[in-house]
Formats: sequence, C-alpha cells, structure tokens
Amino acid sequence: MLKLVIGNKIYSTWSIRLLYLLRYGKIPHEEYLIPCFHPDFKAEMVKLSPSGMVPALIDDELTVWDSLAIVEYLHEKFPNNGIWPSGTKERAMARSVASEIHSGAPKHLGSACSFNLGKIFKIPKVTTNIQSDINQMAEQIKSIQSQFGTEGRYLFGEFSAVDSFYAVSFSRIKTYSIEPPKSLKPYMDLLLGHPIFKELTNEAHTEGWVIEMAEEDYPVLEDFRAS
Repeated sequence: MLKLVIGNKIYSTWSIRLLYLLRYGKIPHEEYLIPCFHPDFKAEMVKLSPSGMVPALIDDELTVWDSLAIVEYLHEKFPNNGIWPSGTKERAMARSVASEIHSGAPKHLGSACSFNLGKIFKIPKVTTNIQSDINQMAEQIKSIQSQFGTEGRYLFGEFSAVDSFYAVSFSRIKTYSIEPPKSLKPYMDLLLGHPIFKELTNEAHTEGWVIEMAEEDYPVLEDFRAS
C-alpha cells in the first residue's frame, strides 16, 4: 500500500492538498506524520525522502517527492481515479493552473496569511496586494468556468488535483475572515464544504500540539483546539 509522509495537518498545505486528492479518488494509502518544526524533523525526513521535506510518497522501494511529481505519479498509477481531467484541453489547462499554484501563487495571500486549520483570525488589514491576488484568482476561475461551463461545479467538471490545490488558498481566505468576491464563493464553498475537507479539518483539530512560530499574531475570533 502507498504510504504518504505528511506534516501537521493543521499547518502543512501540501499534505492537506494530497490527502484531499487521495481520499476523494479513493486511493488506498497509509499516512505517516512527522511533526513540522520538531527538532528531529529533518533527521527523520532525510531517512524517507531525498528532499528532507514533506510530503513524500513511498510505493514499495520507490520514493516520490515534491507534490506536483507525486500528483503526476498518482495519475500514471491510477489513470481512472480522476487525478487530472479526462479531456486533453482541460488536462493541459488544469496542469497549468496547478503549476502556477505550486510555484507560490497567490503569493501575497500566502505570505500574509499562514495556513492554519485550527483558528479563525481577523486580519487587521486586507492590503491592496492581498485583494489583488484574490481578485486575480477569482477572475481566472470565472474565465475557466465560463469556457468549460462548470459554474457551480468543480473547476473542470469533475474533481481533480487542481481543485485540491485551490482548497488551501480558499482556506486561507476563510481562516483570516476575508470576504471573497461573490463569483468565487460558490466554488469556494463547494471545496471547503465537502465532507472530505471537513474530515481533514476535524482531524487537524485533534493534533496535540501548537507550534507558536507557525501562528500569526492577529486577533483570534475562534480557536477550534481550545479545551
């Protein structure tokens, strides 16, 4: 069985993206969690992955690292599990969008709003750069939905890797109490409201540690880990 090496679900963006994709695609796998920022993290990870980073996918004697490479390996190994869209044009565009996210987009939102599934913050100011990132993302999604007739559905009709990639960006918007553009909200609600994402969120809330260096110093409206 595949083994996915992950970091803390509450903080690890790429762990959540791949878990969302694997669970949605009903791909059997085991999870092996190594706490991020733990003193032994790097020493443990280099035993499992050449990059020394999460996530890593272990398939018998083969280790695949880097999230996008893992997605491509899953597509080759499970071609009928919806990793990428079935149409050539849709698949090419989905890969382009996913690669853009993999490269750090939306960068200003990501820099100001660290991924955190454990709290709801109130960001003091939604800067012009953050708003521009969100507006640009919304326009790109709207354009794709219009082109492929997928309003109210997943980006290319059926769930694929690009949807799991976008879920983390949407989670940041929700976590920091930012009002999304109206055109973005149905798609955002679809991804964050799915039972699998809710399941992952609930699992994150049960993790028994808080990493202070990964927490933002913003007003906290709600802490789901509070006892």
